[in-house]
Amino acid sequence: MVLMVYVSVLLVTLTAFLWTKLVLINQHWNKHGIPGPKPLPFFGNMLPTLLGKKSMGQILREIHEAYPNEPVVGFYNFMQPRLLIRDQSLIDKVWIKDFSHFTSRQGEPDLLNDPLNSNLFNLSGNVWRSIRAKFAPMFTTGKLRNMFNHIDSVGDDFIKHLEKPRKEDSLDIMKTYTIDVISTTAFGMQPGPMDDLNNEFRSQGRQIMPPNLATFLKFMMIFVFPSLSQKLGLNFTPKSSNSYFCGALKGVLNHRKQTGTTRNDFVQQMITLQEKGVIEVENPDAADDYLRIQDAPGMKIEPTDDLLAGQAFAFLLAGFDATAIGVMMSLFELATNPEVQEKARAEVIKALEGDKTFSYDSLKSMEYLEGSLKETQRIQSIVPILFRKCTARYKLPGIPYTVEVGDTVVCSTYAIHMDPKVYPEPDKHIPERWLGDSSIPVGSYLPFGYGPRLCIGMRLAMVELKSIVAKVLLNYKISLHPSVQLPLELNPLAFFNQPIRNPSFIFTKI
Repeated sequence: MVLMVYVSVLLVTLTAFLWTKLVLINQHWNKHGIPGPKPLPFFGNMLPTLLGKKSMGQILREIHEAYPNEPVVGFYNFMQPRLLIRDQSLIDKVWIKDFSHFTSRQGEPDLLNDPLNSNLFNLSGNVWRSIRAKFAPMFTTGKLRNMFNHIDSVGDDFIKHLEKPRKEDSLDIMKTYTIDVISTTAFGMQPGPMDDLNNEFRSQGRQIMPPNLATFLKFMMIFVFPSLSQKLGLNFTPKSSNSYFCGALKGVLNHRKQTGTTRNDFVQQMITLQEKGVIEVENPDAADDYLRIQDAPGMKIEPTDDLLAGQAFAFLLAGFDATAIGVMMSLFELATNPEVQEKARAEVIKALEGDKTFSYDSLKSMEYLEGSLKETQRIQSIVPILFRKCTARYKLPGIPYTVEVGDTVVCSTYAIHMDPKVYPEPDKHIPERWLGDSSIPVGSYLPFGYGPRLCIGMRLAMVELKSIVAKVLLNYKISLHPSVQLPLELNPLAFFNQPIRNPSFIFTKI
């Protein structure tokens, strides 16, 4: 009896202590005079995600829009205070001008003991800078032009695949296209027929980040408790997938070195990097400016096979799901805006007049189509959030708050892309916004990130996207299947902005 009383008192005391601690955590922003929505103990402002009602991207867009006159807003990602930056000038400072204070995203892998996770997405500081400087020349105009034929070939296979009766979900077929492009460009492998159900590369790719509850909970654990997650060895991707893809790249590297086989792809450039220590840029292009970054002084990083495999795997992670969703939603926007579809098709036909074939340069001339694709990326905001981790103490200008080392700041690209002050009639698909001398501020269009950490593969993704959409327009009229229910509902468990039910299309041969 006495023991039960002691246990009861202990439990009540422990519960009271934990509850008090949770309540005190939720006083963080009030204590600093930063406005924000009222949080719940433990859940903070994220309960709707656990209930399957809203994604984190939707929640942050709503918070952004609920405080139109505030430069910053405080919210709680479960038990973690987070600062949402609304003001464009502050976004410019954090992501560009004062980037040296915010060089990290989340975590910090061990380059020596964990080279596979030591990729451009995860790294920070001088290590990130050095590796980015080494890999940036792989994505220049000349290099993309040289490997365009691989992307074009996969696109031709995709068009042939559409001609066959099929039962695939619309996103699944787009994923087949994007993973085949990555397979041939980043891993140097021939994809094989698109209807091959036993293709292991595709099968492994589909296991990486499925938008389900398990993936969501793992993501939240990594995002909310990054240090603990790192100690526990949690990763976004299954170890089996890591091993498979890294083994695949190492196999191709070894085969090329042993046989002397060469090919215009990223694998060949990786071998050049190993042999010469640098990749030369022929005929620099103004469009390559975003890639220019100086190597970190005194950093000597050996481009081992493991390190190269880690970068190739990062290319896969960055370009697989997001680009596939981009293709699907671009076709959706064209299907729901038939006038835009007809104009874009006419432009594609004109660009290929006189027996011209698809090429890097013919794609470049399709400006209206590019405007349509940019509108899709704006309206859909496939990557709805950008975040940075503070790496050096930072006093926010004009705000009575100092961001401490380890704190995370975020901005809602979803809200920024739908701001009527920047984009009049933001819900409308208007490609003309992007034609001629566009007056849209650079920091108001963020589908690939912002600042020095802008996605290194941005133009590769755009070439991949533009190429396949142009081919579909040339061959098919795109319309929605009658079963599609509008408006599309976002999947609350997905990291990306993507529908919970993917739209089905009718492709009518022209």
